[in-house]
Amino acid sequence: MRLGLSRPNRRRYVVATVSAIAVTAAGIAAVAATTPAFAATGCNVTYTANNWTEGSGAGGFTTSISITNLGDPLTAWTLTFTLPSGQSLIQGWSANWTSSGTEVTGTSLPYNGSLATGASTSAGFNGHWSGTFSSPTAFTLNGVACNSGTTPTTPPTGSQPAGSPSNPPSGSPPSSQTHVDNPYAGAKGYVNPEWKAHATAEPGGSRIANTSTAVWLDRIATIEGSGTSMGVRAHLDAALSQASGGTPVVVQFVVYDLPNRDCAALASNGELTVADHGLDRYKTEFIDPIAAIMADPKYSSLRIVNVVEDDSLPNLVTNLSIPACAEANSSGVYVQGVQYALNKLHAIPNVYNYLDLGHHAWLGWSSNFNPAVTLLTDTVRGTTAGLSSVDGFIDNTANYGALVEPNFTVSASVNGTSIRQSKWVDWNDYVDELSFTQAF
Repeated sequence: MRLGLSRPNRRRYVVATVSAIAVTAAGIAAVAATTPAFAATGCNVTYTANNWTEGSGAGGFTTSISITNLGDPLTAWTLTFTLPSGQSLIQGWSANWTSSGTEVTGTSLPYNGSLATGASTSAGFNGHWSGTFSSPTAFTLNGVACNSGTTPTTPPTGSQPAGSPSNPPSGSPPSSQTHVDNPYAGAKGYVNPEWKAHATAEPGGSRIANTSTAVWLDRIATIEGSGTSMGVRAHLDAALSQASGGTPVVVQFVVYDLPNRDCAALASNGELTVADHGLDRYKTEFIDPIAAIMADPKYSSLRIVNVVEDDSLPNLVTNLSIPACAEANSSGVYVQGVQYALNKLHAIPNVYNYLDLGHHAWLGWSSNFNPAVTLLTDTVRGTTAGLSSVDGFIDNTANYGALVEPNFTVSASVNGTSIRQSKWVDWNDYVDELSFTQAF
């Protein structure tokens, strides 16, 4: 069994896309821990639940819980409530979650335990339900009963939630804007002028200078750009200028700035951290401005493809032994950050979102496969639009695996020894990206 895998250090340049595939849900273990509680004198809790059906009279759900302290300042908190009959906790974030039957307890983490009078924090969890879905109505914070509100959202009967976010970014194109199944079909790729100039300056570089590449948004500063580098709006303007003859232009961005980013690889760590309010900054300083620019009606004729946070969710499958990855998992910043990005970006009709599948030599081990499918499914189902918020998946974003391996198969043997034992296959079940993505 592979418990961890450190990603190779590398600079990222090219994005390759694959078609959308369906995934199915399964359970994940809950985190169990305790935190001391202190007195509270008043509180308000808002509990929002989105649920979906996975079979006859049963399914899953995801919650968003807002906690507001109406009493004296707190240095730690414990939230308790009872789930309706037939419901159970699976996995949570932004709190240490435990359960005994239907009794659920969430205790604060070091970064969100201090709540001044009037201050709020948020947490959430995924769960399973059977029978009839409803939401809890009574909550206590440090033993004090809270005023509370619940907003259960039950989608139409089916395998996933439906609909779109109720508050799309201001200035978004009209809902009649066509959202096609495959944004690459019948379109041409945007050629980044900066990439073209760099390529042309190299010996022989003119041969690849007109290749369409992705624009990496890996820092807050890349959104606006600078005097020497193009920002998001400048790239979109350039993409408009490349449109001709009615052929749509696909412009690709890699949205890549989660707190504790790429937690298993030092070379690609980002600017935001969990401990320094990274999730709030990610939402307000990174995703919100990107969505606002992409939602400008000026760009509604473009097909804007976003690779949303590669190297994030796959690290929660294989690398939890690394402290930065364990912190990203227990705090929920990867799951919540990806969900927030999908909600904001999916609200724009001409935007297409793709999630990362790692690559064949990372998640290609049989022991990694089902946990990866489960994590991606549960994360996406927790968005407002459910599975509809994702248009496809990205594979091998920044590595060097062959699309098709022409020289051998995973079942081959050399002198009676399985090729899987070799250092370059390393017991993976796949030897190229095509077979891996098709199996996934």
